[in-house]
Amino acid sequence: MIKVQEKINVEEALLNTKSILHDNLTSEFRNDEVSNCPFKQYSPFYRYTTENLDFYYQLFPSLKNYLTVAGSGDQVLNAISYGAKNIYAFDINCLCKYLLALKIAAIKRLSPQEFIKFFNDFSKRYFDKLVPALNGDDLKYWTSVFDNYPKEFINLFIFSGPVISKRMISKVNTYLKGHNYYMVREKIDNTQVKFINSSLEELPSKLDNTKFNAISLSNIYDYLDFTTLPSANRAQNFLEFIRLNLLPRITNNGMIMASYLYSFDRHSHKVLNEALDGKDYCTLQELWEIAHSRHSSRFLKKSTKAINIAYTYLINESKLYNARMITSNYSLKMGANNQVKDSVLVLKK
Repeated sequence: MIKVQEKINVEEALLNTKSILHDNLTSEFRNDEVSNCPFKQYSPFYRYTTENLDFYYQLFPSLKNYLTVAGSGDQVLNAISYGAKNIYAFDINCLCKYLLALKIAAIKRLSPQEFIKFFNDFSKRYFDKLVPALNGDDLKYWTSVFDNYPKEFINLFIFSGPVISKRMISKVNTYLKGHNYYMVREKIDNTQVKFINSSLEELPSKLDNTKFNAISLSNIYDYLDFTTLPSANRAQNFLEFIRLNLLPRITNNGMIMASYLYSFDRHSHKVLNEALDGKDYCTLQELWEIAHSRHSSRFLKKSTKAINIAYTYLINESKLYNARMITSNYSLKMGANNQVKDSVLVLKK
């Protein structure tokens, strides 16, 4: 059972889900990039994480008391597989509470193979198996969704983000590896999960006095203002927010995963230095133009845009905050020809 700090109005959630479907459907016909919509109170779901959770969860010394972005719900299920007993899951998107409930129901009622298949095609045949494990507003929400929309609409327009391979899904999610799936099923009812509908900025005022062994902020840094105008001052502001508001809330030797990124390399630094040329900041547009005109590398692919540059500031500033950058020792396949490595920025108390 998921505890909710502030009750979410299920009727309002369903109306907004209808709006999401309509907006994304019409955007699709206009060939817009639906998956690039900014996160807000009512946003499409991510069916699975695109983070290498299996890699960086191994970095945490303990997950007994854990604060994480709710996201796709995989963050919570992986934490349980690593022994978390008390999980606070926050997200600006209040609909993530319903997705988390659906994932918990699915792990209780489906086999690992059925679980992966269900979240790739949203067959009502599999959903019907989940109904006994859902209750209250969670049951009302998902019953309405599956009764009113065909699986193709759910798959394309209510859920967002890239469709990733089964191999990668299993590789980045510890809970989908071998016996871990059934171990999580056994533990889940004895794990306390609290959902907090909140932005990062508002989060400190909504937390109780619990001390956390670990905190994960996923890639929230990407969706703050810091990547629009990536400057050293803005990166420092982000890290100062963590130092003042979150570091006091972790136990001694606890760890905060401040951010993650894909394929950070020397080309990012090279482009950054040319774009700055003695300035304190530069725009992503300037970086993108310099990257295209003077360099040729994997970094220049449109899918990455110039977002890695923002992390250069973050990494440079992080030296003041007992932080380090850790890179995975293996590549993951994100698309047909796109091999990436996860790197995470961690801060320790």
